[in-house]
Amino acid sequence: MEHKINNLLDTLSGIDGVLGVALIDNTIKEIVHSKNINDRFGFLSTGMSDIIRANIKFSKLSAQQKTMEDILITYSDDIFLLKQVPEA
Repeated sequence: MEHKINNLLDTLSGIDGVLGVALIDNTIKEIVHSKNINDRFGFLSTGMSDIIRANIKFSKLSAQQKTMEDILITYSDDIFLLKQVPEA
């Protein structure tokens, strides 16, 4: 499993323009694997985890019962793509 995660992080970080990638454990709200992520991004893990949790809750409570695919957050000079990964 560790090998698959590292391959995924390598592939994602190889995309033109991607500066860093991280796998966040949504239960503990911490970065568990990362590539090109420094300490200043650590605080983002809690916020990003909360966004994912809120969207999962909304999906479960909505009448349409849709499943979340991803969330794109854009700032003036940063873009964050949040993707839920199923548990192994």
